[in-house]
Amino acid sequence: MRSKPLDKGYYVPVGVFGRLDAAERLAGQLDALGFPARLQSRVLVGPYATRQEAQQVAERLKRQHKLGAAGVMQVK
Repeated sequence: MRSKPLDKGYYVPVGVFGRLDAAERLAGQLDALGFPARLQSRVLVGPYATRQEAQQVAERLKRQHKLGAAGVMQVK
């Protein structure tokens, strides 16, 4: 799951880590909360079909889980 290439869609970046174990821990926590977390060189939540859906998730992560989700990125 975490090492395959990203699928097309919109993702919410939620963290960049200097240690792999910290990134894996956050990805696991997000998965447990029902967010489809992916681990690349950063932790991403998604993909979502639309920018609007991804932005709503970013706002929810900030509000409910105190994660610094900063915007949305698109993989084409």
